[in-house]
Amino acid sequence: MTLVASNKPRLSKIHPKIKLVDYNSPEQKATLELRNEILRKPLGMVFDAVELKQEKHDFHFAAYHKKELVACLILTPFTIGDIKMRQVAVAEKFQNRGIGYVLVKHVEDWAAQKGYRKMFCYARDVAVSFYEKLNYYQIGDPFEEIGIKHFRMEKTI
Repeated sequence: MTLVASNKPRLSKIHPKIKLVDYNSPEQKATLELRNEILRKPLGMVFDAVELKQEKHDFHFAAYHKKELVACLILTPFTIGDIKMRQVAVAEKFQNRGIGYVLVKHVEDWAAQKGYRKMFCYARDVAVSFYEKLNYYQIGDPFEEIGIKHFRMEKTI
């Protein structure tokens, strides 16, 4: 058997600096641009003013590598003890380098310290395996949201 080397460069893991950013700050506006590029544009979607205004009470997290924004996500308080993770985005050139994993683990720890007991998300079909690696499990049947198959996934934190 002959092994053929892959032409793809092996990407090293990155350990980003993660911080909570203020709503409407330059950092939060940069996360909005990243979310738009990764999550919205490919679907032909845009943010609307009402939707963005509702994010005022959310927790916005940003991950940086050498001062460059590489990933972000939002946590939205849901019910007592539960918090929803959403809008998880990793810049394309930084994907598959462990950044999303590190970011989610960081916000799980943060949420647990704030008294939340369960974190959940609505994962796109293509992201289910990512969340399963983080020990999230599927709840209920798949559903359609924004024209894409999603699964509710949750984890006790």
